[in-house]
Amino acid sequence: MLTMGTTRVMTAIAATLEAPFPDRPSEGSLRFNVELSPMASPAFEPGRPGEDAIELARLVERGLKQSHAIDTEALCVLAGRKVWGKGRELFP
Repeated sequence: MLTMGTTRVMTAIAATLEAPFPDRPSEGSLRFNVELSPMASPAFEPGRPGEDAIELARLVERGLKQSHAIDTEALCVLAGRKVWGKGRELFP
């Protein structure tokens, strides 16, 4: 949980050991999902993510990947066999 002023953000992280992508045998993978809660604003609706949530998830993912803030090679357990991966979708 992160609080900045009146803004609160909750995060959950899930990861699984999985086979790597064939073209990146020694790199793990990342995926981001964003859910904008109706409790935060009546403009947000429950259910599938809307355009704003999808764009925010893409922005976060692109920012972290392009900045190399997360070393995806450090997510490798056994090259070509097992890497820490995207995990399951927490909020389908």
